[in-house]
Amino acid sequence: MQMNMNEVNNLQVRHDELTRQAQNERLAREAKQHKRESRADAQHRQAKSDTRLLTRVLSLFL
Repeated sequence: MQMNMNEVNNLQVRHDELTRQAQNERLAREAKQHKRESRADAQHRQAKSDTRLLTRVLSLFL
């Protein structure tokens, strides 16, 4: 089966579109993961801060 140039070009365009779509989906997943990790890091920092504050307050009463 021989393809004409128009069919070849259409396949190349479709390939490029699928490649871009896959890359965008990968980037979106990575961004979502980064956001989750950043949120977890922020929660961890807040917990450490809360613990230090609680320790100081308790030390005033002990």
